[in-house]
Amino acid sequence: MPVIRVTYELYRRLEAKAQGFDTPSSVIERLLDASEGDTTPRSFTETSTASRPLLEFYPGKPTFKAHLVSQKPGKVVLHYANGREEERTWHAQRFTASSNLRGNIWSGYLRGWRKERIVRAEFKVYV
Repeated sequence: MPVIRVTYELYRRLEAKAQGFDTPSSVIERLLDASEGDTTPRSFTETSTASRPLLEFYPGKPTFKAHLVSQKPGKVVLHYANGREEERTWHAQRFTASSNLRGNIWSGYLRGWRKERIVRAEFKVYV
């Protein structure tokens, strides 16, 4: 990624515009969006398409994986930048205890996340 150097004063101005866990990049993106007429409100997880989507596991990552291996299936809820949510069932027929959970997620449900503008993904099992 390119590095942009700003003065201390400009950094303080950006800092004053930050919301939640905004990065300087996401503040600049929001200001540019506003100047270009895009006033769609975004939460801190949706402010930048450059950062990876937030992954959430319920009831927790180890329990989720163990349940997915033994019980199957799991639920996946994908959250998009425009506010849309999509729920899917993860059947995981070939998923085993030695399977790479995050590898499966990034090569499966989150493949093409930038293009699709996925900002968050929830993975759930019911125990």
